[in-house]
Amino acid sequence: MSPARARQSESAGSLQVQYAPALAGLVRGRAVGRLRDRDPGLWTADAAVAEVIRNRLGWLDAPRWLRDQVPALQAFAGDVRAEGFTRILPLGMGGSSLAPEVLQRVAAAGPGAPTLEVLDSTDPAAIQSAEAAARLDRTFFLVSSKSGKTIETLSQ
Repeated sequence: MSPARARQSESAGSLQVQYAPALAGLVRGRAVGRLRDRDPGLWTADAAVAEVIRNRLGWLDAPRWLRDQVPALQAFAGDVRAEGFTRILPLGMGGSSLAPEVLQRVAAAGPGAPTLEVLDSTDPAAIQSAEAAARLDRTFFLVSSKSGKTIETLSQ
């Protein structure tokens, strides 16, 4: 006997009036399939901009190439825990901090796992707050910069 499947539905609530036509337009325009196919026409008709968009959609391949890395990532996470780190603090700006910020908001740390905080600021008060929030000798700093030369991230 298979377990019963849970069903969940969501409502746009007061946004339904604006949401429904927008969703219908995305369905008519085959937006999900076009995104999967990396169609830059979802955003632009400009050929130069289209090439930049195609390049930035490489994240769509992440599930495929990341699958083989799961054992190494799990071992690395175990090493971080074994070293006694209690906090992971990515340092980045803008695009380099977006994924960690999403994970911070939607995923809670499991038992014994370090907490995740994100420093996406060069504001001295924000840096001082991050510094004072936990023991620095138990903080694993993860520097995130697409170019490796971002002045903001280097200054953090």
